[in-house]
Amino acid sequence: MELGMDQARDRGRVVVQIDVDGRPIAMEQLRDEGFLSEGAELVEVTSLTEREMLLAALELGRNAIEVSQVHFTRSAELIQAGDRPAALAELGTGIELWRTVEGTVFRDAVPKVPLASLEARLETHLAELRTALETMSTAVGTGDLVALSDALMYEFPRTSATWTEFLGECMRSVEEQGTRTGTEEEQP
Repeated sequence: MELGMDQARDRGRVVVQIDVDGRPIAMEQLRDEGFLSEGAELVEVTSLTEREMLLAALELGRNAIEVSQVHFTRSAELIQAGDRPAALAELGTGIELWRTVEGTVFRDAVPKVPLASLEARLETHLAELRTALETMSTAVGTGDLVALSDALMYEFPRTSATWTEFLGECMRSVEEQGTRTGTEEEQP
């Protein structure tokens, strides 16, 4: 395992998974002396370049936004059906997905993308997202479920589509040019 991890690091790659005899291992197992002392027939180390990791993060972000929109649409439908508790649960799930995307993709991945006027466009999109989320928050706070349903069903899909398109553009830029940190990494 150490040899594989060292080789990946020497090649500028990041280890993302280690399989022992066909089973992925958890990080805590790497600290367990008993586990480490056991023999193994096959150890596989999966690693990615910085570029591959960036592309994966952007793709995960796009997928999370799409899933979030499904939850928002379902929330709107449940509001219209009069099922407030289920609607709010769906809303919460959708918002949690957006928080995850914001915390990982928008803050960590997008700034590494080599895209002209990236910072300005990112700030514009973030401002639009904040406005859309504030509209939903205000509707929830005032108990205006009609306004919330309308925002979820008719307004927020535009926000989701804008972000999905933007992340797709980021992915195309990374595929064409590499990353902002400089050189194109060695491919597997």
